Amino acid sequence: HTLALTILAVVLSALGRFLYKAYLWRRHAATLASQHKLSITGRILLTFAQQPGPPHHPIFGHLMAMAEASRASPRACAGQSLPMMVKNKYNLPDLFYLDLWPLSVPLCVTTHPSYSSQFLSQKSMPKHPSISFHR
Repeated sequence: HTLALTILAVVLSALGRFLYKAYLWRRHAATLASQHKLSITGRILLTFAQQPGPPHHPIFGHLMAMAEASRASPRACAGQSLPMMVKNKYNLPDLFYLDLWPLSVPLCVTTHPSYSSQFLSQKSMPKHPSISFHR
């Protein structure tokens, strides 16, 4: 009986922590929406929250859209092709966002060579700390 209560307390504590982190992340995303603007080819685009992307769920973000793309893809399909499948399924432009929290940080997906060139060579945009370049 004591073991069952201990396990229940641990599970409820972990669930509470996860929900609190989800609340903090969604609040952070709302703050980003009011602060950040993105300029591509000299034109200011909409705020972060208004950037193009698949349908956004308030709790799951874009994970459901990625799951649909994964189910529609061939079995041995490389995961790197999923953003392109999402782009095609939802008829998205060449630059769109994916909110994949808690599995990943938000992603800015570019599928046009000139956009990618701007991110990589013309003006090196900030990269996530997990990305390191070996020289």
